[in-house]
Amino acid sequence: MRVPASERARWALLGVALILGVTLIATTWASHRGTVRAASQLTRSQGEALLTSIRAELRSLGDVADGDDLEVILDRHRDARYLALFEPRDEVILAAAGDRVTTGPLPRLGPTDRGWSKSGDYCLLVASAGGSGPEARPPGRHPRPFGDRRAERDTGPPREPGARSPRDDRRRPAPRGPWLAIEYEASTARGLLQQTAGTLAVATASAVLLMVAGLLFWQQARAREQAQRRLEQQERLSTLGEMSAVLAHEIRNPLASLKGHAQLLAERINGDHPEARKVRWIVDEATRLEKLTTDLLGFVRSGALSRELIDPVVLVEELCDELDRDRIRVLAEHAPAVWSLDRARIRQVLSNLLRNAIQVSPAHGVVDVTIDVDRGTPGLELRFVVRDRGSGLPVGKEREIFEPFFTTRTRGTGLGLAVAQRIVELHHGTLSGRNHPGGGAELEVRIPQG
Repeated sequence: MRVPASERARWALLGVALILGVTLIATTWASHRGTVRAASQLTRSQGEALLTSIRAELRSLGDVADGDDLEVILDRHRDARYLALFEPRDEVILAAAGDRVTTGPLPRLGPTDRGWSKSGDYCLLVASAGGSGPEARPPGRHPRPFGDRRAERDTGPPREPGARSPRDDRRRPAPRGPWLAIEYEASTARGLLQQTAGTLAVATASAVLLMVAGLLFWQQARAREQAQRRLEQQERLSTLGEMSAVLAHEIRNPLASLKGHAQLLAERINGDHPEARKVRWIVDEATRLEKLTTDLLGFVRSGALSRELIDPVVLVEELCDELDRDRIRVLAEHAPAVWSLDRARIRQVLSNLLRNAIQVSPAHGVVDVTIDVDRGTPGLELRFVVRDRGSGLPVGKEREIFEPFFTTRTRGTGLGLAVAQRIVELHHGTLSGRNHPGGGAELEVRIPQG
């Protein structure tokens, strides 16, 4: 089936909007991840610069540095918040300045003789102090240990020369001299991350708005196309209706006269007369044309409905008696007791559907009529489902069967289903057709409660 150019353009525009939105998000996310990695490197570089500077200042002080010296050094470095010299073996603080923000144990040294840990915007760097500070602790009781150790502890007697502590087997040998712990604020990296986070948020919001705008435009364009189709169809039907009404009225009276005289002639001619077959043919064709004019008038008829509360099961049972009860099976276990319908017009719809189903089914095929209420919709809907045992609907033409003058039978008028659909639409309902998985076709009438 050929897709209209407007529909192709609509889908193309939606696809472009989605692709642009996804591309924008992916590109901005990749840029954000790159910025995060750069910020991490910048934070480490900032720590390395602080370490180099502080080491140089410690070396300028000689071999001894106390808390006052560290306070002076801390004041000279705006980003540094905490400095500490501690004995590497037991992590006991020898001198400290500032307040530590990060928590937990000290980071262990890595392959580059550096240890790093990060908590929020603050980074803790541990490295060798480069030989500055006291070489060893005097025996006895000493200040608070680093981390969660007790505030004071007894170091006990010194170990024999060459003796190994169990901890020595679990970590690499400590460097000579004290360790230096530097806690600093990664302000530059934080600003960079805030900027890229803002860019990511703006880009994501823009991409989402672009995709939503594309979707809304697609829906609006689709709604306009559907409205345009309905308007064009209504105009065609209106023109066809006016023309059909004029033709039906002009043809009906002379046709009735022709049919009446042909019937009188058929009654007078003996069945063995050589012209008797021709006379019967005239009567049959006049009857067919009379039905066509009746269908045309029914198609253009759009008067107000005469609704009343009727039992839909009783209505179908009456049609079964009129058509062929042996070939119609009614399934009405979940049918409502009454429903507001125009009895005459719904009877015309169901009669047309049942007649068609019987005609397309095999000689002894049974037609099923299901009557129930659909409670899954926002409002209750009465359903009539007529299933035949024929060859099914033409594939791809499930909607065309309701167009005026569309028929697959050689002697059909093509107006039966069009008239039925028009009547159902006057009830604010829908008439649809589909092929049944078990064979044959089924036509469904839905009429909302009204």
